[in-house]
Parts: sequence; structure tokens; C-alpha cells
Amino acid sequence: MELRSGGVGTDVTSSYLGIPGFTVPGMIGIPDIKIVNRDSQKAVAKLGIVVYDVNSKHELGEGGVSMAKADDTNTYVLGIGPHQSGSLLNEVNRGTALDPKQQVREFPNEVTFSPADYEDDPVQNRRVRLSGGYRRD
Repeated sequence: MELRSGGVGTDVTSSYLGIPGFTVPGMIGIPDIKIVNRDSQKAVAKLGIVVYDVNSKHELGEGGVSMAKADDTNTYVLGIGPHQSGSLLNEVNRGTALDPKQQVREFPNEVTFSPADYEDDPVQNRRVRLSGGYRRD
């Protein structure tokens, strides 16, 4: 199995309205005085999966390509906050919230690839165990 990364990155910006810190004569440091502070992050990831046969080096199947984007902004006013906005908070809440009827399912440790080229050939139709090695039923 080969995991491919088309790009993974995060852009971070930070800004504030206030007075920057400075040092007065005599080595006394005055820190930043921030009235409003905003920290923003924008992230993108593009990932893909391809599975090859170890012996023949032929492609058994493609798991596809997935692209994800997220942004997150935290704003503080007079040190009170964060007031969070952006898609990240919604994604985390949607991915972790459970309805009373909903059950938690574990990530599968076995995936079956059946490309059209090998549908009639049981030797080429293989199960790929994510935990390592092949398993024959």
C-alpha cells in the first residue's frame, strides 16, 4: 500500500490592535498591550492511496484522492476569549458528537480491492490487511 501526499500545509497569521512591547532605559521591559488580538490558521491536505501486488508490481486498486480544507480564527478582546470561528470547530463537533442511537465504529483493518481487470481472476483478487501481510480465507 502506498500513501501519497499531494500537499499538506498550514498558513498562520496573527495580528493585534494595541501597543507593541518595548524596553525603557535601565533594562525595564514593557510587554505588548493588546486590545484586540486575532490568530488565524488555514490548512489544506491532499492524500491518496494506491495498492500494488508485491510479486507482479501491478496496481491492484486505487483508494482515490481526498482533499480537505479547514480554517480557524481565534479572537481575544481585552484578553477575554477566544471567540472561535471557522470550519474547524464545526468539523470537530460534527465528527465527535454522538446521537444516543449512534454506535462508535472502529476504523476497518481490512480492505478489499476488486478492480475490473482482475474480477474473474481469484489469484489477483486479494485482501490487503492494513495491519500487515496477506490473509487467505
